[in-house]
Amino acid sequence: MTPHPSDETLLAALTRAEPERPAGSVVHWGVLQGDWLVAVAHPDRARLILLPAGGSLWGDIPVGQKRYVTLAEQAWFFVAADDAELGPYQSCQLAEAADGVSGRDVAEMVCLDALKLLGIAPPAPLEAPPPPAAPVSRRGFLRALTGRR
Repeated sequence: MTPHPSDETLLAALTRAEPERPAGSVVHWGVLQGDWLVAVAHPDRARLILLPAGGSLWGDIPVGQKRYVTLAEQAWFFVAADDAELGPYQSCQLAEAADGVSGRDVAEMVCLDALKLLGIAPPAPLEAPPPPAAPVSRRGFLRALTGRR
């Protein structure tokens, strides 16, 4: 499997493709059927970017052409694009402002929901460990053991 490009390289390519749109941020890199699938959140939309990595999901199509891919028993359509630095990639629009995306936080939630549906959601954030229990004296231990208070 080929390593994925940096977040900066990916975001720069997306900005070059649509300079009039606000820049996005990478939510998560995931692997699906051996190819890279990247969730990108913008202030006004959410989308998935498919990059070839030698897996079975990638399919070469001409720039601008749509390709329907069945993932998680649903048809997702990807539009082919190419960038001089990034190379070929395909983009799937998940939601945009007309669908109710009104900020990067909402777009990130849409991206995470899509990744969860596909089974490649990022791990849940680690919770803080519980505070240590108060020390128990030997007498308190023995009382608890014998059922006394």
